[in-house]
Amino acid sequence: MIGALAKMGMLTMLAFTLAACVGAGRGLETTARSIDRELTTATIAPQKPTLPEIMLEDIPFMLSALTNVPEEADSTQSLRWENVETGARGVLTASATTADTPSCRAVTTTRESFEGINLYQGEACRLPSGSWFMKHLEKL
Repeated sequence: MIGALAKMGMLTMLAFTLAACVGAGRGLETTARSIDRELTTATIAPQKPTLPEIMLEDIPFMLSALTNVPEEADSTQSLRWENVETGARGVLTASATTADTPSCRAVTTTRESFEGINLYQGEACRLPSGSWFMKHLEKL
């Protein structure tokens, strides 16, 4: 009987000892202390916001307005454009070409739609075939 009580007492003390070790939070403290505070990593530069997909649908209509500008035009031209599918419309202003980029024009356009009125700025260039492409366009 005394032997059984002694075994029970030892098991109880062993259980309390193990519970105290587990409950002390040693795992969390060790993890917090082992974080490498000296480590540095590279940063990623924020990307410029891309144009919404619906805006991309309007670009061909903006470019078609540019086809009305004579290649030799040496002044700023304001041209209306409209996309009946998206309901967007605006006025595209194309500057004269420069000696550095004789086939490209700086462009500014408004875009009026159910989303509101916004202003965009970019550059459009004429291909040898005579068609235009938008080199870049960003919201101001």
